[in-house]
Amino acid sequence: MCGISGIAFNKKIEEEEVKIINKAAKYQIHRGPDFQCYELLDESKIILQHQRLSILDLSNNSNQPIYSK
Repeated sequence: MCGISGIAFNKKIEEEEVKIINKAAKYQIHRGPDFQCYELLDESKIILQHQRLSILDLSNNSNQPIYSK
């Protein structure tokens, strides 16, 4: 299974908040050891962290987040 975690703030996210989300990623590494990243959204006020477990599609094209028009 893949894993996702996130934090929302009323202010722009700073270095300390990135450290928090990276710490959360360490606790769920078992959810997706194949790929990990985080994404800043909404003018850097929301941070989402993704863990990917590759089972069927092993290509990097399936890494999260996936963007579409």
